[in-house]
Amino acid sequence: MTKRARYTISFLPTDTDLIQHLDKIKEHKTVSMYVRSLIKKDLYDEHITPDIDNVVEKVILKLKCNKDFSLSPQSNEDEIKISEEQKNIIATLF
Repeated sequence: MTKRARYTISFLPTDTDLIQHLDKIKEHKTVSMYVRSLIKKDLYDEHITPDIDNVVEKVILKLKCNKDFSLSPQSNEDEIKISEEQKNIIATLF
């Protein structure tokens, strides 16, 4: 018989959002099942790669809504255009 591996994780007092999320997960499955599925997704790269154009659009929208940050369109265009280099920088965040 194969011996099970056991790991212990701890949460900081400030991790209330994580704790609440795990409490919701526990209503449907065990934390062990949940963590194993997350590890498998990470291991086999099963997470969805975001559509970079969609991500860029969301980033620009968020920046436009932020009053402390100013985005101005180049020339007289209403739409803000970004370069491929800027797109690549945003992509590295994800």
